[in-house]
Amino acid sequence: MWHPSSTLDDGRSHQKREYDGMEEILMPPPNNQQILDLLLSDPKGVVIACNLQQSIKQGLVTKNFASTLVDWWFDYYRYTISGTTGGINKLLDALDVVISPTNLPANFRPGTHRPDFLLQGRYPTRKHKINDAQHVMTFTTFRRHVAHEDDYKKLTNGCDIPSANSFTNPSDRGIARAMDLLQKMGRWDCRITADGTIGRSGRILWFTSAPSGSTTTRTADEIRDMLGMIDRKPGNLLIEVTLPATCLAKQNPRRPTAMDAGSHQRFRVRADGKTKQGRKAWGHAVDLGKFARGEPNIDGACERVCQPIPATAVNQLSFRCLGKVTTTRGNDANDNDDEFAKRLLSTCPKTDVKALKTFMMDLV
Repeated sequence: MWHPSSTLDDGRSHQKREYDGMEEILMPPPNNQQILDLLLSDPKGVVIACNLQQSIKQGLVTKNFASTLVDWWFDYYRYTISGTTGGINKLLDALDVVISPTNLPANFRPGTHRPDFLLQGRYPTRKHKINDAQHVMTFTTFRRHVAHEDDYKKLTNGCDIPSANSFTNPSDRGIARAMDLLQKMGRWDCRITADGTIGRSGRILWFTSAPSGSTTTRTADEIRDMLGMIDRKPGNLLIEVTLPATCLAKQNPRRPTAMDAGSHQRFRVRADGKTKQGRKAWGHAVDLGKFARGEPNIDGACERVCQPIPATAVNQLSFRCLGKVTTTRGNDANDNDDEFAKRLLSTCPKTDVKALKTFMMDLV
């Protein structure tokens, strides 16, 4: 049963609840200062704060828009930990939920419209020349969410594999055989399954535009590094799809912001190279290999984001097998989360954790 709220020694209110005569003190929800302290106590949070700051400084979003995001984010975190223990992982999860189009609980801010946080960066690329581009996915994504069933069976010579709906284990012998066949094939055309999309449905599609032929001699590890795909691990078979310029132009392509990246741990807004810093319509991935080697310039491939491309927008697309990833990034002392947070702080003018906290407090 609930009792009227009381006051803790530090002035925070709390409530009491009884279970069979046992009394439990319920801590009040954390205030913005406490949530901010939690955020900046972890390198993952420092990375997000740095990118929010740079999204504003680069003119990609307004300060008011960033403040609106933080307001929704912190409030939703308070909602999710009500009656439970919080922590940095729950705080990052709350950010990813708020920025996505996922429906929020009906009793969270009822009657209040949530702004669209994705694809809101300035410098939309419709004002710039758009060429054919590339997107890299895993074999699992290609099999489960992209490839038309009939075309896939032809590509893999009808090898005995689970259906797309039951595809769960990439180590299955039939799936391993299909992966080997695609690697030997190299490049192929394939239709998209009727309800499929290039890019996660309801989210955004990341793409790059590399000089013709520049990736044909690179290994899967090198391409993974160029694109900052830190979540790609040994055994992942990477597949590249070519995206027609005419199709991309209709999908609202933009330069990525901190909102588009969410809790991704190897994203940054500000490039190292001065020429690239001046390219307002393009972002640049973090080259994981350069970062691991401690190079002064860790700019990777150029990148933009757009709405996912549905099957109805294309007939068929050209795919190419890039090979299997063989190494892991982000776990060594020279390229872990701590080092990346330090790198962002060191390359952002007049920014340290103290200055970052002052900046973030101005948003909340």
